[in-house]
Amino acid sequence: MQKKTIGLLLLWAIVAIFAVLQIGNSQLTEFDPNLKFSEQIADVNYDLEFVGLLAPYIGKEKAHIIHFEQGDCMCEWVAKSHKHKIDALGKMQGMPSITINLDVYPKFKKLIPSTPAVAVIFNGQLRFLGPYSTGLGCLNSNGPVNEVLAYANRSMFANPVIIADAQGCYCNTEL
Repeated sequence: MQKKTIGLLLLWAIVAIFAVLQIGNSQLTEFDPNLKFSEQIADVNYDLEFVGLLAPYIGKEKAHIIHFEQGDCMCEWVAKSHKHKIDALGKMQGMPSITINLDVYPKFKKLIPSTPAVAVIFNGQLRFLGPYSTGLGCLNSNGPVNEVLAYANRSMFANPVIIADAQGCYCNTEL
C-alpha cells in the first residue's frame, strides 16, 4: 500500500510540475510589446532626459536604485525577493532605493513599458534600466541589473545598459 501511495504522489507531482510549466510558458510577456520603449531609447539624449525626470524623486543624491511598480501586478510579487537582493547590493555601495508606483505617477508610464522594472543611477548617470530578470516566471535572482550593480561605481561605464528586448513575467503599462 505504501508503494502505491508513493507512486501516486510522484505521478501527482509530475503532473503538477508539467501544468505549472505549461501555464508559465503561456504567461511569457514581452517587456516592450509595442516597441515604444525601443523607439525612445534610440534617442541619444534619452538617458539624460530620464535622469532629469527622476531628479525630484531622488533628491540631491547622485546614486540611487529606482523600482517601478503598478501595485496590482502579480509579477511584482514574484520579483519581491529579487528586489530585496538588489536593494542589499545597492546598500553595500551606498545606494539608497525608492519605489515609484506608476498608478500614482502616471507620467512614467510613457517611459516604462512594463513592471516590475528597475533603474540604477550612479554619479547622476543612468547605468541600467529594464526588467529585474527574464524568462519563465522571472524567478532568476541574478539578472543583468545585478551585474551592473557590481560595477556601477567604476569609471569604465560609457553607456547605460537599457534592456527593451525581453520576455518574462511582466505587466504592461499601456494607458
